[in-house]
Amino acid sequence: MLIDHIKEKLCNELVVGSTTVGDRSFLSSRFQYPDGDYINVYFYEQEEGLVFSDNGATIHKMHLRGMQVSQSRIDAIKSLISMYDVNVQEDALIAKTSLEDIPARFISFCKAIERAGTLQTQFRHRKSSQLAEHLDFLLRSELPAERGIARDWVDEAVDSSASYPVDFHLNSTGRPCNIFAVTSREKGTLVSAVCNYLKAHGREYPSMAVLDHDRNIPERSVERVRSSCEHIVFGISGFEDRIIDFAKSGRL
Repeated sequence: MLIDHIKEKLCNELVVGSTTVGDRSFLSSRFQYPDGDYINVYFYEQEEGLVFSDNGATIHKMHLRGMQVSQSRIDAIKSLISMYDVNVQEDALIAKTSLEDIPARFISFCKAIERAGTLQTQFRHRKSSQLAEHLDFLLRSELPAERGIARDWVDEAVDSSASYPVDFHLNSTGRPCNIFAVTSREKGTLVSAVCNYLKAHGREYPSMAVLDHDRNIPERSVERVRSSCEHIVFGISGFEDRIIDFAKSGRL
């Protein structure tokens, strides 16, 4: 069945389960709405190819929260999710994909839904985190020049579709290692997926997660990151030496 084929292309850290009801099939992802519900991704075969859909669940949840989903609000949602190549069609969020691109498109589709699902928070309360930029500055300032730093690195030998990126990959001299900046529940899910995907393919890179302590990341997400990364720190301040020591050798 198509649902089994799609599930095989996704690691267990991205998918909770799969369901088929009549002619509808969907995967329950580990990405979540603000109320804690898992995001369900439906898929349909059409003449132009495979299509992911939320079946209108995201906008329906906005109605349930008492939001006025006017045309201007729909336009705002479209603008917010366009960077993920996702659109709105008859109140459903949809994205075209292909069997070859499923891992990358599945992740980007779920990320788009999470952003749309937290629309009020995104617009009124949340400030963008600068954790990754501060981490980049620290690493480039304190590491020796011969210790290579690659941002948004992918292991092309096992990830040809670039679905599992690493924020900072340290290499050239010494033991290769990975460092991640975790600024949200969504990013925690992705980091866990990346680490476990690489390990499943024989890439045993030591990893460290630096969590943004100002973002109130749920404990469940913190524990998921902790189970997949060997080292975890909460913020940069006070942990500079520990981060640099790890970045230099992949060990603490």
